[in-house]
Amino acid sequence: MPLPTLLSTPYAYATYTATHTIIPLRGLESIKVNGALITRGNVSADNGIIHVIDKVLVPRFMVL
Repeated sequence: MPLPTLLSTPYAYATYTATHTIIPLRGLESIKVNGALITRGNVSADNGIIHVIDKVLVPRFMVL
């Protein structure tokens, strides 16, 4: 879902693994997803839209 669409509705969106949620906040200059700052949003790709973040999100059930 494109970032502007997320920003229009203040709601917690569950991700595929259901371990991370995206909570858009209006009126802020930055948006965080589970502590990761979105540094660049709405980058077009062949198969969708990419949002660049400043850290790796690892599902809780995954052991590295």
